[in-house]
Amino acid sequence: MNAFDHTHQLAEDVSLRLPPTFEVKVGDAAITAIERSTGALVTAFVKPSPKGLPLDKLAVSVLALAKKKHPELAADGETQSANGTGWSGQTQLYRTAKSILAPTRLIMTCAILPAPDPAQQRNLVVMVEVSDEQFLERLMYFRRLAETRVRVGTELTLQPMVEPSPAPAEEPEIAPPEPAAKPPTVPIASRRTPATTSKSRQRKAEPTDDHEMLASAARGQRTLAISILLTFLARGIVNNPEVPALAALAISIAILMYALSGVVKLCTGFGYSSARKLVFMFFSTVPLLNIGLWIYLSVKTTRRLRAAGYTVGLFGART
Repeated sequence: MNAFDHTHQLAEDVSLRLPPTFEVKVGDAAITAIERSTGALVTAFVKPSPKGLPLDKLAVSVLALAKKKHPELAADGETQSANGTGWSGQTQLYRTAKSILAPTRLIMTCAILPAPDPAQQRNLVVMVEVSDEQFLERLMYFRRLAETRVRVGTELTLQPMVEPSPAPAEEPEIAPPEPAAKPPTVPIASRRTPATTSKSRQRKAEPTDDHEMLASAARGQRTLAISILLTFLARGIVNNPEVPALAALAISIAILMYALSGVVKLCTGFGYSSARKLVFMFFSTVPLLNIGLWIYLSVKTTRRLRAAGYTVGLFGART
């Protein structure tokens, strides 16, 4: 999020911040927003209900509502926990069945919030609909949109929401007990399970913030723009008969390695899978085809950066 984001109120203490690229319609405790550049549709609302509705049943009822528009929705992966500013809930990813038309992804986030009336609860729902292609390009952005952009609580009291409990009776002040002896320290490595370690490595391996991904894509675009220029300059040098063959080969390899680093940065910024990165890296080694591929990737990055409000020049985004 940045200073240009707009804040929209779902309730007195519930807000949703979105970039200015979204066209927003605010209704009664509901928001509908669409992003022209990607076609992404965000629907968010807060509805009260009698207290006691479990989170899983809330998700089932919301899914039934979503299936009226997409009857072929199917879960894609397991339900995951969602933790935002002042709230916690769950997120589930869905996708439409494969067809001639482009498949659609639906990211549904649900949470239960306390209500002023002790006999009621407030149900927070955020649904993000986006094409499969756009989802894969900005995977972490769309998956974590609700977590990073929904706030519950006032600016002064933003904290995780918990059920209100009666205030304890005043008791005389008691001196803190003597600290107990520390238990023997267990090495961190022995406390980690293999699954936890692999998940932590996976989180470190990929950017989790949309601005980090944009920055990675911008760096990759600049590298590819310079690579294209160096490629044309290198042709004049390599085709010179006075240049030794070994020197010409070294120049070509150096430019190729530099370009491949740009492809990796750009694909990381788009959230591409490892297999897709390898395909782009392979085509980057094919003469002439590599120039076309780099231009294609650069144009896609330019559209993404401009949609986010950045000014893009010949050699990428300006600082």
